[in-house]
Amino acid sequence: MNRTPIIAITSAAVLATACGYTYPGDYVPDGATVDAAASDAALDSSVDSTPSGPPLIAFTSTRTGNRDIFTMHVDGSTATNVTNDPATDSTPLWSPRGDRLAFLSNRTGTQELFVMRPDGTGVTGISRGQAESPVWSPDGTRIAFTSTRSGKAQLYVGNVDGNAPAPISSETTTTSYLEADWSPDGSRFVYTTGDSLVVANADGTGRQVIGTGLYTAPRWSSNGNRVAVLQRLMLYYELFVVNADGSNQANLTNTPMASETDPRWAAAEDLLVVVGGIPGNSEITIVTTGGGRADRTMTQASDSHPRWSGDGSLILFESQGDVFTVPGIGPRTLVNLTNDPAMDGEAVWQPSP
Repeated sequence: MNRTPIIAITSAAVLATACGYTYPGDYVPDGATVDAAASDAALDSSVDSTPSGPPLIAFTSTRTGNRDIFTMHVDGSTATNVTNDPATDSTPLWSPRGDRLAFLSNRTGTQELFVMRPDGTGVTGISRGQAESPVWSPDGTRIAFTSTRSGKAQLYVGNVDGNAPAPISSETTTTSYLEADWSPDGSRFVYTTGDSLVVANADGTGRQVIGTGLYTAPRWSSNGNRVAVLQRLMLYYELFVVNADGSNQANLTNTPMASETDPRWAAAEDLLVVVGGIPGNSEITIVTTGGGRADRTMTQASDSHPRWSGDGSLILFESQGDVFTVPGIGPRTLVNLTNDPAMDGEAVWQPSP
């Protein structure tokens, strides 16, 4: 696929694959044959692994002819296919320690949740059925995800040690509206149901509605005091913040003719990055909890999937099928990290151990 770049890049980038996968030994999907001992060994050997070498960026790419998970160095070099599977692999998500990658794949015939080491080895099934919207627990031992396997959307938690995932919500909604995030200490969830914003204990008990309306994309701040969330007003979604007890809800964006998407907190508690609601041309936008706003990309293309670096100095994003960075502050210098004719995106930084 040839694409004509419409983004002016002001500087050049400066900044063992595995084909198989395993399930926990007590689960065999239809048509699959699993060696339980090999599965357990793969899990055991991945639990205490520690990343080595320079940090990586994980991303998806179609450069092999189908969508696979790749890693590359933070300067864009050494792109490596770590899934190398004929199925569609997507949504890479680093564990908090950076020692494993979760991802979604339809290699079993339905989209399921898997984890693997950063080099692609030890691929292990976690969800044991259809899965969407995964999010790691802060200690890296569990992953929450949504699923419609029961005929309605529910929130599940799966243990990375291979125990069966368990449902912890009973709301009837669509997976488009059921999204969750862990509190920083791992003791609670915040999640959306389509008509409310809910906080509950990590086992599903203690359910408390802290907002009513059409919400999506809840994100807990790192100190656990506030939640950022998108709420639909009339036809469009606005970015709100609200205290964890439901008090002091505030609209930070007020863009009545376009929707915001994909909010992410910075390490600093007063900053978020969001895909800005600019009609016809979404931009990567920094918003302060005081209502300040700065569009960081200002390109002719629509930009998406912003992710802060650990130190908050850079923002990863995707545009026109490539992965870019832009500084969080200062000159808007865009750097194309992939610059490949294939479609690259969904890039995420590897946390430091």
